[in-house]
Amino acid sequence: MAIVNVNIPDDLYAQLKELANAENCSVEAIVIRILQNTLQAKAQQMKEYK
Repeated sequence: MAIVNVNIPDDLYAQLKELANAENCSVEAIVIRILQNTLQAKAQQMKEYK
């Protein structure tokens, strides 16, 4: 698995942390889920566009 270091604004990190706490998981898991969902949606849009 690749390791990616990203500087995230404090307010965005606070939102990610709040969501992670609400869903009883890690910030890392939330970020991965958001990336996966966003990439799947984008791939679907591109597929429908063709």
